[in-house]
Amino acid sequence: MLRCGEARRGHEFRTDGNVTIYLCVQCDNRFEATDDKPRCPKCLRINGIIPGAAPQSSSPLVPRRWWPLAASLALLLGLGLVFWWSGSGNQAVRPQQVLQEVGLPDKARAVDVLQESAALRARVEPLRGRPAAVAQAQQLLLGAGGGLRFEPASLQLPLTREPLDAGQAFDAIQNSTGRPVLYPLEVCTLLVAGLRAAGLVAHVGEAHDTPPDGRRGPLDPSGVVGYYAVLVGELSQERQVLDPFRGQGTAPGDVRPLTDDQVVGAYLGLRALALLNAKADAGRALPLVDAALRLDGRSATLRSIQAQVLLESGGVVEAENAARNALQLRPDAARHHALARYLLLQGDTTAADKHLTAALELRPEYRLAQLSRVNWQMGAGQWHEAEALLQEVAVAQPQLPELHLTYARYHAAQGDLEQAITAAETAVEQADDYPLFWLALGQLYRAAGRDEDVQRVVRSVLELVPEGDGDALSARVTRVLGVTP
Repeated sequence: MLRCGEARRGHEFRTDGNVTIYLCVQCDNRFEATDDKPRCPKCLRINGIIPGAAPQSSSPLVPRRWWPLAASLALLLGLGLVFWWSGSGNQAVRPQQVLQEVGLPDKARAVDVLQESAALRARVEPLRGRPAAVAQAQQLLLGAGGGLRFEPASLQLPLTREPLDAGQAFDAIQNSTGRPVLYPLEVCTLLVAGLRAAGLVAHVGEAHDTPPDGRRGPLDPSGVVGYYAVLVGELSQERQVLDPFRGQGTAPGDVRPLTDDQVVGAYLGLRALALLNAKADAGRALPLVDAALRLDGRSATLRSIQAQVLLESGGVVEAENAARNALQLRPDAARHHALARYLLLQGDTTAADKHLTAALELRPEYRLAQLSRVNWQMGAGQWHEAEALLQEVAVAQPQLPELHLTYARYHAAQGDLEQAITAAETAVEQADDYPLFWLALGQLYRAAGRDEDVQRVVRSVLELVPEGDGDALSARVTRVLGVTP
């Protein structure tokens, strides 16, 4: 039997007789209890206590023959795969210590996320002592309003490259012939490093949705990229809060100040995402998420990334538990949506419906949640409603890759394989660096008997990763397409 604070990798939490294993999301303690309303013996809280095992349902979302495509779609929509649960309380740990313990080889780069480069320091030092140094530094480094010097990354779908630290983001803006695509975290770490080099006190903050605020969609639709702001001034005093990602003077939502160590955790989370999205490599993503959560166990974004890593190794129940953990920490639209998708994967359509409804009530124009609603409607046989909602999303965001993949699934379920292939090809055109989009297209080619096109997909997928660095992706190709590269 499991003891207090313990969990075995490779197993879901057990219930033995009347004794249930619970998880406290406040302090990450795992303990046994027989009460219906257990209290954590470590922090003595009764709120935020969840059972380790999630309910199962026998009702499938889609006909059995479309389960492989449904799984691919779910992955593409941000569900990433490790029978593992991170023990990540709020211990006072330093990045160097954590990275050494998990055996990451590139320790220095991760720890120096906020370290300004010599070029960055030289650029902003003339601003020292100026009354308008904050606004001038933002304009100088990033631009503002309609004149941004970078392209804000789409927060619908994570990038497949690794995140940039402050110095790398500065170099990308300075040396790029166009405008480099940057994450909110990259933009904020660059500005914080620049402000500090100019002699100012500045920190990165994690911004969250706080409805009602007039917005129709969430700050971070993906739920895993994260949205960040810059706080200028001492944290103990009134401070200025900036939104450099949108080039605005005031950041939206509820902003949680981050220590520099927690910023490193956010950075490691994005690195884990890159490994999942570009290489399907959960084995290498695992220690990154482990380290990230040890640095910031209170981040709902990192908990959501944890769920993706768990699912990538086939642990759908464990992934659902992590998603519930994230929802306890931050009950926003993105967290409700993520949990709904894990429930859909298990066929629990009733519970999924509840969380999809909650997500869309909070953010009525949350397009990814609307596409998940389409999947739910198809599973329920509500074809007219599904088609109408697809058309609504198509008018609002026609360039959304997941839209076309959902169209592909809709046509395939209707038996129109050619239309399904056309839609999937459009999705690939819009996200041609995403291996899982290619694999979904390959599944449709295989169903249509187009073997040469399947081989072309295999070659295209493996060309996305450097030679010798694609073992995990090759294994994914074999599992999904039945082809050995």
